[in-house]
Amino acid sequence: MEDKKYVYYGLRVSFWMMVLCWIVAMIEFINPENVSFALLWVALIVHTFVTSIIHLVKYDKKGLAVTSLVISSCLLFLVIIGFMIGLMSV
Repeated sequence: MEDKKYVYYGLRVSFWMMVLCWIVAMIEFINPENVSFALLWVALIVHTFVTSIIHLVKYDKKGLAVTSLVISSCLLFLVIIGFMIGLMSV
């Protein structure tokens, strides 16, 4: 039972934290090139991706899980592309 609560609330918290980090990066309160901020954002993206997949298996209400899975997948893809571009430019 505790595992289901973690998945349910963990998805919501990590999704909204990921969105908040994106908004902060767009407004540029924090320099998006800051390494600790970037690592936090990538960790939130990965956590949202994983918990959304688990949420899809365990729960009937799948709206937020599908939305967060799509958004985190796109962001994860963009992070990987950016990482590859960064490696190629060195």
